[in-house]
Amino acid sequence: MSRGAKRSLVALVVVAMAGTACGTTGETGSPPPAQDVGPNERVVTGGTLRAAISFPPKAGLAIDTADAFTLAKAGAVESLVEADATGKTSPLLATSWDRQDDLTWRFTLRNGVAFHDGTPLTAASVASALGFVAASPTPPRAFGGLKLTMEPVDEITLRVTTDRPDPILPLRLSSPNAGILAPAAYQSTPPSAVGTGTGPFRIVRYEPNQFLTVERYDGYWGEKARLDGAELRFLPDPASRVAALRSGEVDVAEGVPAAQVPVLADVPGVTLETIALPRTTTLYTNVAKGALAQRPVREAVSMAIDREALTTTVLEGSAASARGYFGPAVPWGDAPNNAKADPEAARKLLSEAGFAPGALRLRLWTYPARAELPVLATAVKDMLERAGIGVDVEVAEYTAQEPRVLAGEHDLFLLSRSYLTDMADAESYLRSDFGCTGAFNLNRFCDPAFDSLLDGIATASDRQDVFRRAAAVLAEGFVGIPVSYDRSRTAISDRVRGFTPDPLEHALLTTGLGVAG
Repeated sequence: MSRGAKRSLVALVVVAMAGTACGTTGETGSPPPAQDVGPNERVVTGGTLRAAISFPPKAGLAIDTADAFTLAKAGAVESLVEADATGKTSPLLATSWDRQDDLTWRFTLRNGVAFHDGTPLTAASVASALGFVAASPTPPRAFGGLKLTMEPVDEITLRVTTDRPDPILPLRLSSPNAGILAPAAYQSTPPSAVGTGTGPFRIVRYEPNQFLTVERYDGYWGEKARLDGAELRFLPDPASRVAALRSGEVDVAEGVPAAQVPVLADVPGVTLETIALPRTTTLYTNVAKGALAQRPVREAVSMAIDREALTTTVLEGSAASARGYFGPAVPWGDAPNNAKADPEAARKLLSEAGFAPGALRLRLWTYPARAELPVLATAVKDMLERAGIGVDVEVAEYTAQEPRVLAGEHDLFLLSRSYLTDMADAESYLRSDFGCTGAFNLNRFCDPAFDSLLDGIATASDRQDVFRRAAAVLAEGFVGIPVSYDRSRTAISDRVRGFTPDPLEHALLTTGLGVAG
């Protein structure tokens, strides 16, 4: 089934590995008939959709950075393989693949695919594109630290060799970071995604920190997009996104905060789509310095926080309280934790660690792009202070805070983080966020035994068991304090048809998306 034809709204993500699946799919298609969207509705082929999204690209749309996720949302770039939220893989730019031995895979490419600049997709161009990303100084997390060698066998056959056995290579190549750009893209630094992808939409203009515009690519190999084009507006402030929707400036607003839900309920012609996400809001603890290097102090911080109160009051029931990094959205996750906080027990732990009431003071940072986070930070501050921990809260734009947090200047950092960001598998997340050499290790955590646990995943008979064991290690050590299991809320106007929330948060502009006439 093509992405444009997917009609069901996914309410719960259940990840079950199927990383080596292969098959075929149809080469072309046409927009479904109007009655597919409802007996009294009419979808017009044409028109422009406007969407407000939360995070602007910050690396010039570089394919080997997080900007690749914006390219995927824009429907401009595609990878060899597509994967859904269950981890099931299906053909995209590759029609089939097979594992020839422990280290070697062979991919057969789709015939008749042209890049947006008119050049044909070939095994040589794919090898060059993947080679660029694999050789990046900071390779995508989805690649799992693998060293990849790409070799074209003929015009449509590609051989990929890994430096160690990897049973889920096709799933890795479903990541937006594995998107394929035309050879001309790599003549600039970073590679230019403008007019060089293969997706149903072609990028025609990009204004940093403002907007990205696309138009339908009529040379697309698959189902043609209904829309003439679309504009993605970068509005990090959630109130601005909601205001833009209410005024009719945009048709779709993602990341609607809980506080704005009652406001939208009174707006005619607006629907709110809510979906459970593989995402956890966590109070990250800098374990590499100061008082938080002591496990009893981190445990005291955890015991001071009333998660149930946070989720029922601050988050107004829009999330479940957390007791681990992995929630009920995945089979290896924890059930919601409704245990009450115990500030007196927290005070006792602090006293045993040598801290009198008020003697410990911590810096808690967060960012406003998710409107609930500053409010959560204030509530957490109050709870910690009731347990005798002084707290200084700083709220600043994420792009300004990230380098400081990565440098370890923080004590506590409140962040909403998807554990399936890169692909529908938790290995890259665990390595990146908790490995000794992890590029996003906000807890500053390093344990060789934990790294060894992850290193055994390539030959593990049950990958999910490794994920469970890894989560148990983190919970036992109070490496970070998970607060809540998150949900996504997207507001759409009544002129939008065919919108399907994506639990992986990769897709937005699909071929089936349209506007009602």
